[in-house]
Amino acid sequence: MAGGVFSLVRTALTIVLLYSHSTIAQQFCPRYNTSQFEQKIDHFGKHNGTFAQRYQLVTDFFKPGGPVLLLQGAEISIFSCIEYFSLVQYAHETNALLLNINHRYFNDSVPFGVITDTTYDWQYLTLENVLMDSVELVKYAKQEVPGAAESKVFAAGGSYGGFLSSMLRVNHPETFDGAIASGSPRLADSADFPNTTSQWIQADYISNVYGDLSKPVADAISQSWSLMEQLVTTGNGTGLQQELNLCTAPANATELALLQSLLVEGLHSVSEFNYPTAASTSTNVSYPLQYIISQSGSNPSPLDPLKAYASIGWITVNPQRPECYDWAAASSGFGHGISTASYTYITCTYFPLSAGTARNGTIFPASLESELTHASVTQMCAPYGNPHMRTPAEVEAAGLSQERLANTTNIIFTLGQYDPTTGYAVKEFELSANRSAPRRLFVSEMAHTQDLMGYNPLDSPPVLDVRNTTVQYIKYWAGLE
Repeated sequence: MAGGVFSLVRTALTIVLLYSHSTIAQQFCPRYNTSQFEQKIDHFGKHNGTFAQRYQLVTDFFKPGGPVLLLQGAEISIFSCIEYFSLVQYAHETNALLLNINHRYFNDSVPFGVITDTTYDWQYLTLENVLMDSVELVKYAKQEVPGAAESKVFAAGGSYGGFLSSMLRVNHPETFDGAIASGSPRLADSADFPNTTSQWIQADYISNVYGDLSKPVADAISQSWSLMEQLVTTGNGTGLQQELNLCTAPANATELALLQSLLVEGLHSVSEFNYPTAASTSTNVSYPLQYIISQSGSNPSPLDPLKAYASIGWITVNPQRPECYDWAAASSGFGHGISTASYTYITCTYFPLSAGTARNGTIFPASLESELTHASVTQMCAPYGNPHMRTPAEVEAAGLSQERLANTTNIIFTLGQYDPTTGYAVKEFELSANRSAPRRLFVSEMAHTQDLMGYNPLDSPPVLDVRNTTVQYIKYWAGLE
């Protein structure tokens, strides 16, 4: 869609529907109001209480016969306003009703008051309850909005939300007629957590991203870690401070390890979140990956790429000190916006992920990232009472396997070139001329879940193309063409 048309969509007047058991909350979002829905604490009879679950319902674009597009909430600590997502564009082009549900146990959609620590009552934070929340909200919307009763329903989400969207289609085909999963990880191979194969994939993948864009830069990054160690161990930490414009110099091996771990996180982040606008989880510039490549030059010294990153990555460690990289503050911004306690519980139960460690042969220092072990996982999950983590058989039963996905119609998985999740996402499906068969779409020049974000004039042509492809699938699934 052209920028001018989408700007018109973004400035459309908001219609907020008030219903008898739905109360309007404060204006969380700038354009479309939020409401609260009376949701069951447990959908399977283990608790008779309810809690207020935040959601958005937008009818601006809806016409009878149009579909329902649900944005599936994920692990974000603030409510993700739907006006910032490409679903608004999709709704404009398909006359869709928009729904946006906040994930239970996140933001203010909590059953037992504010979450303060790991001793919270987590037993109702299950995959089945999360999915049923969306089923119930869809039922409610279809009953209350005139002309929506027979509408086809499609779920969309990114990352963990993309995983949930695909599970809605797999487990609740009676409600969801299709799903769009952007940057969604595959969990079946991680069920025997920690998995000694998949845990290396992220570092392997990002090493290839840098190498594909510039082998000299990738080689320089690979050589930088030993040079940093040499400078610190020979008492020349101040030289390293000057080279990287650090606020303070690392004085010993422990401090060097902290600095290097933050730089590794940063280099991972600028690839995964290589967006056309600055992101607080990454840097203060647009397209930071290309920035680092260009600033490093065609024949970089080992520290040049790190110097380029430090000049823009200060926002992740201490936004109050933009004049230098304040690594010693150790307030890494990675994970900002994620509600850590709730998400950790999820990864300890039904969403196990074993990715993020580095092995020899990548551009990252393997010595910094130890192999995941059952002991380390137990330590992570112990504060939650060591809840039961799903076995491979239970993963299969929940519909998380590649085979189950391959046999489910009307799902598209969009995966970006710069996104390390692509390395451990769903595998390629068998090619079929059937438009209803599941599809895995690899998108060049795309970062993590970028296709779900709202239109940006700096979006690359492949990102614009995959959004258009998504609209065509929605129209086909909904019988609009």
